Amino acid sequence: MKRVTIVLLLLTFTTLYAQDKVEISKAVSDSTLKTYQLEPIVVTAEVAKARLTPVTFSNMPRKIINQQYAMQDIPVLLSQLPSVTEYSENGEGIGYSYITMRGFDQRRISIMVDGVPQNDPEDHNVYWIDMPDLQASAETIQVQRGAGTEFYGPPAIGGSVNIQTNNFANERRLNLSFGGGSTGSGGPVQKYSASFSSGLIGDKYSIYAHLDRTTTPGYRNNSWVDLNSYFLDGTMYDKDVTTEVTFYGGPISDGLSYLGLPRFAAYNRNLRTQNWADWNTDSSLVNYSPHMEQVISGSDTVYAVPRRNTEIENFTQPHFTILNQWNISPITTLNNTVFLILGSGFYNYDGSWADTNYFRITSQYGFHPTQNPTDALIHAFEGESQFGWLPRLTIHHDHGTLVLGAELDRNYSNHWASIDWANNLLAGVSSDYKYNQWHARTDVATAFGHELYDLNNKVTLMLDLEYEFKQYYFYGEKFVGNSFIVPYHFLNPRIGINYNLSRESNFYFSVSQTSSEPRLSSLYNADESSGGAIPNFGLNKNGTLNFGEPLVKPETLDDIEFGYHFRTSKVSLGLSGYWMEFYNELISNGLLDQYGVPITGNAKQTRHIGIEFEGNVDITDNFSLYGNLTLSSNKLIDYTTYTDTAGNTVTNGISLNGNTISGFPSFLGNIRATFTEDGFSVIILGQYVGSQYTDNFNLPSRELDPYFLLNAWVSYRFTHFLSLPSVEFKLYVNNLLNRIYVPYGEGIYFYPGATRNFFLNCSVDL
Repeated sequence: MKRVTIVLLLLTFTTLYAQDKVEISKAVSDSTLKTYQLEPIVVTAEVAKARLTPVTFSNMPRKIINQQYAMQDIPVLLSQLPSVTEYSENGEGIGYSYITMRGFDQRRISIMVDGVPQNDPEDHNVYWIDMPDLQASAETIQVQRGAGTEFYGPPAIGGSVNIQTNNFANERRLNLSFGGGSTGSGGPVQKYSASFSSGLIGDKYSIYAHLDRTTTPGYRNNSWVDLNSYFLDGTMYDKDVTTEVTFYGGPISDGLSYLGLPRFAAYNRNLRTQNWADWNTDSSLVNYSPHMEQVISGSDTVYAVPRRNTEIENFTQPHFTILNQWNISPITTLNNTVFLILGSGFYNYDGSWADTNYFRITSQYGFHPTQNPTDALIHAFEGESQFGWLPRLTIHHDHGTLVLGAELDRNYSNHWASIDWANNLLAGVSSDYKYNQWHARTDVATAFGHELYDLNNKVTLMLDLEYEFKQYYFYGEKFVGNSFIVPYHFLNPRIGINYNLSRESNFYFSVSQTSSEPRLSSLYNADESSGGAIPNFGLNKNGTLNFGEPLVKPETLDDIEFGYHFRTSKVSLGLSGYWMEFYNELISNGLLDQYGVPITGNAKQTRHIGIEFEGNVDITDNFSLYGNLTLSSNKLIDYTTYTDTAGNTVTNGISLNGNTISGFPSFLGNIRATFTEDGFSVIILGQYVGSQYTDNFNLPSRELDPYFLLNAWVSYRFTHFLSLPSVEFKLYVNNLLNRIYVPYGEGIYFYPGATRNFFLNCSVDL
């Protein structure tokens, strides 16, 4: 209650959101026409601008989003941009989907919606499943690669993604949309949505609302997804002040599918839709579970536990945001954002392997079992509440623009686990008995300054300095009683220069340093305390844990970015390069924790070097070609691992110096052809992803094959069809060539992508 009161007090302060000026025209009652200069709110510390900001970035405008979004998650949409790849746990691109940028997973990519950080404060990940159908309300998406100009949220190591919603329309509009299709493994996909835009009400208000439901059985067995989403937006425009309130989210449920398959199964057309709760090639697992299956394919054998129908997840994460922009004077603007994110839910997963010791139902805890429970189902709960304030002051001066800003952010979490069901469970053990429970608080306080200074009419200098304070407070652990506070202090500088060589071309160069703290689970995997996990800290002389000495260190990036761009009305070409030198980079060791999340640790020194090309050519008024290409080298410079390929401890360590870092393909490319005429459009997208390793040992058995995918979109819009203003039909076909491919792997676990699948949608304007 105390936290809610604090948030309500904060919400009395106004807050942030904007883009460029737009003209909104509205007929008033006397049939005269008024023109309003409305200023939508700038939702991010600094949106990169061509020929001005010396950073590497790509934009995806509303037009492209409308053309290509059907039902799949945002990572699928972004995968056609330079250096971006995606994969999903269920293989379909709906639900638990992920992106990588320059090979960095999304724990090191800063994700924002209207400038509000979306990365989980504890594990740094982004859960797109909790923001279903957000693309339908997105106006534009900007992707900055490398250490860009974003200052809110986690540091941008691989890059940043800023999704900007702008739902004002100059006239009232109601849209209904419905569609269906197939997953590629035969299951039906369904999607229904409705959108309403009020236009300008009373010369100063606008309302936007969007509702959606998407259901799919998933490409893999029992990997179904049921997504319900809402997005509500209200904006008030005054002469000097604009205030916007957004509320979005959606209760979701799904069947768990977080564990990959053996390599041979992922590339086998008959086995790749399997979804096993656990598996091993060791025959000793025959008695592991009453559901154990022996699967044989040629010379390969695996012992697997199929997912049960009861292994499910239910979660909801509503987002509340107030954004305010106050134009104090012609040269000074104050923006504020206040946000609140609430999350709660559970997941039930297989616990057949667990015994009385793991469940803490032994005599030590007052129980006296005579046998182990069997066929157990674990019920894990997670609840979070995050709130924050993001102020920003923008001052335009004679030689450029100065931005001063800050972030104050706090997150509380509650985690616990119990036994949902089991055979032979001791009579005194109920589902209310929590065999594990802990709490955490994460604090964030940052301050930054950003200056774009015009040295002359051709040269712009960028100077950035950011101070970050991050802190983990772990407390309230049941049974074990560990408690610790780990603070981090970072100073992140950046300098860059943009030189406009001519009206058509410009060159930029920047140097920056960025640091990032490890995830809380890297310090202590408290969910596994009953399984023997201990805090990852040094020891005092008396053998006790020294909580002032975390063994996993923050990573530090020295990033050099440079690029050249050429633009005319018909042609846009860009060539960029980067040299990223890491110290203590947090890399995966090829192993997964109990929830299928990669386990990470420090590599003393690593190096990422790459070249990126992006171009668009309008060949005619109706036909255009877009393409991009990335070539990169991602090497371990100084890294010794103390676990072998099976995860066993190695006393003397194994040097992997010179090896390629797992998860980093050295070659990526996309090409897109677009034809439009009189309401008809055809888009063909080709995507090539080179080979990559699933761990750092670089073994052939742990390598993903390169693959090429062809996707197609066909649409036609009828105007004044059956007395309706507009009716549009869209057909989407993904993996047109029906290729067998695997987009992601972690150690021995390989995650298959769906074979040919399609979706047909009808959209009606009323």
